[in-house]
Amino acid sequence: MAGSVADALKQIPADVIKSVEVITSPSAKYDAEGTAGIVNIITKKNSLQGVTGSVALTGGTRSSNANTNLSLKQGKVGVNVNAGANRFYSKGGMDMTQINQAIYKDNPRTLQEEGDNPNTLFIEKERTTENTTSQLGTSTVDGMFGFGQLGLDYDINEKNTLSAGIRVNSGSFKLRSHQQADFTQADQNEGKTGFTQPRLLDQYRLSMKNNNKRLSMDLNMDYTHLFKKPQQELTLLALYSQTQQDNNVNQTRYEMEGPVRAITLNENEGLNKELTFQADYAHPMPKNTLLEIGAKGILRDVSSESLYNGVDLNSGFSYDQNVLASYLSYGFNLNKKTALKFGGRYEFTDVAGDFVNPAQDFTTNYDNFIPNITLAYDLKPNMKLRTTFTQRIQRPQLFFLNPYRQQQGPNLVVFGNPRLDAELTDAYEINYSTFFKTSSINASAYMRITDNAIEQVSEVTNDTTFVTFNNIAKNKTYGVTLSGSTKPVPAWNVNGNVNVYYVELNAPFASNSGVMYNINVSSGYTFGKGISAQFSGAFNSRRVSLQGKNSSFSNHNLAIRKELFEKKGSISLGMDNPFRAALKFDNRMAGYNQTTGLPFSTNALITQYNRGFRMSFEYRFGKLQQQGPPKRKKSIRNDDAKQGDTGGVQ
Repeated sequence: MAGSVADALKQIPADVIKSVEVITSPSAKYDAEGTAGIVNIITKKNSLQGVTGSVALTGGTRSSNANTNLSLKQGKVGVNVNAGANRFYSKGGMDMTQINQAIYKDNPRTLQEEGDNPNTLFIEKERTTENTTSQLGTSTVDGMFGFGQLGLDYDINEKNTLSAGIRVNSGSFKLRSHQQADFTQADQNEGKTGFTQPRLLDQYRLSMKNNNKRLSMDLNMDYTHLFKKPQQELTLLALYSQTQQDNNVNQTRYEMEGPVRAITLNENEGLNKELTFQADYAHPMPKNTLLEIGAKGILRDVSSESLYNGVDLNSGFSYDQNVLASYLSYGFNLNKKTALKFGGRYEFTDVAGDFVNPAQDFTTNYDNFIPNITLAYDLKPNMKLRTTFTQRIQRPQLFFLNPYRQQQGPNLVVFGNPRLDAELTDAYEINYSTFFKTSSINASAYMRITDNAIEQVSEVTNDTTFVTFNNIAKNKTYGVTLSGSTKPVPAWNVNGNVNVYYVELNAPFASNSGVMYNINVSSGYTFGKGISAQFSGAFNSRRVSLQGKNSSFSNHNLAIRKELFEKKGSISLGMDNPFRAALKFDNRMAGYNQTTGLPFSTNALITQYNRGFRMSFEYRFGKLQQQGPPKRKKSIRNDDAKQGDTGGVQ
């Protein structure tokens, strides 16, 4: 439903969140897809009576938004309404150099052209050239997104609850870029010891307009039955999701001196439908043991249509993916300090691809048994050690599958591979956690091994980079994480985490490895009289990919907040990256052309202006009364999809 945990937390009012569970090694109960774990957001249900609401407004130099929430609980009926809109705007720049080698054949011609015997033919021969494209340009981004959500809860009686909801999201995204490009060529010297001085072959300007529109809808219905025994419950859930996205790219090429040389228009429409059914049952057993069983079905239907300059490319694509799963999990205490939980999840996946050209159609199916075992030991009442082994699956979604060649930039074409297989990852982890007074520490060491990993594969032809995806790599990751929180004094809190890991990627035509890390720090201080300040910062090292490395990046934020109206309202001033006007990305990629075997490289220096200032106002109204204990509200979470840059829809 939400694109990330942060998005989900923003969508749920803080006063209805009971707790947040972070499960780094999910049990067999959860979808076997993904490698990052599970986050459970547990909300209070049936515990608040009355009316409450909030209104929040933010205006800034990089974005502005408005959000409102209204909750009503009267007797057995609960209603929740959320709505919001967000507008963002930014600008950036790019300085990119692409170098690739190519083999050319000189055209046969008579030696008369050389002043010799006209009856003697010039012998055709191959020559190797080094082609360089240099681009310098600017870009602007303007986007607007909105959402509306309605949720209904009905407590049939003390043991039975029925809930339903609808959520609609819409958005538009506009990218404008202008670039100047120089295309030069150099010939290889005799003896293949180097290349001659480059000569300018072409020089032009590129203007691109990219308009993207998105509309999505989620419908859900859930039923929960509580039995007499504690922890014994039955949950039935259903979710229907639909996302439609239209992407139009208009590219105009101008000569430096002269008229327009070429205009191209790419249009792509994508539709993603997903229907999910889920049943979960938990049964307490003797001696504090718990048995969990369940089943789940996910039916996905994805389609895509494309036009090029108004002409049907006959590249229509339909993709059906059906996943049926069942699980069993059993947990018990070996002794007073040791607990064991083990289980398994069986999944069957059926896939069918349908193209305009029937010769390209394909069908396939596969099944997986996913084991899971967790052993926990209490070293002390406030100190725990846990070891886990599990497997995780990532199934490719439309961004990786769609064969439509999407023009994402003046010289960048991205297209999917409909014959991708699912990734399977073995995950091992050992975790240590402790807490004392006002502090907590959590440390983990982990290893993840993925065969047939889906990796991005790039090739440069002339002045264009083509990007697609293949199951071509073996990915090994070894890492350690450390996180903690503390309150040096009652008014001051500090939180942070560090993740350091080594990645090794191997494929038949390329390999790469390196150490990566990311650091996150946040802190807040309360000065009194309703005044507080917050700081957050993050740093990510260079990212290692199969054919190169992406730049490191960082961000930091400051905010000052003043409570108003007896803590019912607040006003705040926020600053994004106040000490740095722009963020620079230095991305490098290199490889060999799969057809010619000759090398290519791309170096891109991208500038993103990300300094911003904003002012926010929030007001909360209404009154709530506690009525009974909180109940755990469950919902469907499909964590089984490997998404791409466009959220699964091109």
